[in-house]
Amino acid sequence: MSTNLPANVEIIDLPVPARENYTPAVGDYATIREEYRDPRKATDAKVWRVAKLPTGRGVNVSFDDPEGGRGLKGPAYLFRKATDEEAAKAAAVTPTERAYVGAVVRITGPGWRQPEDAAYVVLGDSTKGGYKVAVLGGDKGRHWPHVPRAFVTILDAASVIVP
Repeated sequence: MSTNLPANVEIIDLPVPARENYTPAVGDYATIREEYRDPRKATDAKVWRVAKLPTGRGVNVSFDDPEGGRGLKGPAYLFRKATDEEAAKAAAVTPTERAYVGAVVRITGPGWRQPEDAAYVVLGDSTKGGYKVAVLGGDKGRHWPHVPRAFVTILDAASVIVP
């Protein structure tokens, strides 16, 4: 191999980390490989369910959250197949019912200081994995940008009486 480098430059081969090829199948459980995890993010240690494989020239695999939260997309090499124990734990989780935009909800939970009998409406998903909500009927534009999913109970809209 000829190079245009000066004679005093040494060429070395750098080691390439071995990547175990993981070929996912729809319905498999997978988790992010330890070497790619961010210790600040709890979602990195989570187990995800393969929802959709890439088509055409795509590379990103779509993953669903077994707990009913927001999904995730990423290339297959970032993931490893979940162990049998991890997969069994994820399969045993009962997903929480997802509240969609416009759903009428009640909010209760530790640290929630607003009246528990008030009805709220879901404005959208929060970037932190919860919901954006506002008081049903409005409150001068006031809203809560992140309410954890565990605090939310979906109500039947027909049974709610707005004062």
